[in-house]
Amino acid sequence: MRLRSAVSSNDSDFTFVAAVSDALGHPSRVEIVRYVTQKNTVRNDVCNKDLVENLPSSQATISQHVKKLLEAEVLTVRKENGFSFYTVNREILARYVSLVQSELMGD
Repeated sequence: MRLRSAVSSNDSDFTFVAAVSDALGHPSRVEIVRYVTQKNTVRNDVCNKDLVENLPSSQATISQHVKKLLEAEVLTVRKENGFSFYTVNREILARYVSLVQSELMGD
């Protein structure tokens, strides 16, 4: 029988890092985040149509990747008039980078 001592305060941080790493674990999802980040600096949100027109994947494939990014809260969505508008959640990415640096890299 395995007895577990008090839950480490890092357990939730490790779970968070793993979830975001999983979401960013496909080159197409990284490309989506990069594209949305670049467009968010020029204008507020990116429409699903923009992703389909500017990325080399089908609409169905992009939708599946976006779903994974939304589940990890890497992207946020605002729905308006039948369109989905995406924004990169910079707070989530900043927390992710900070945790990777401190917990995994020892910085």
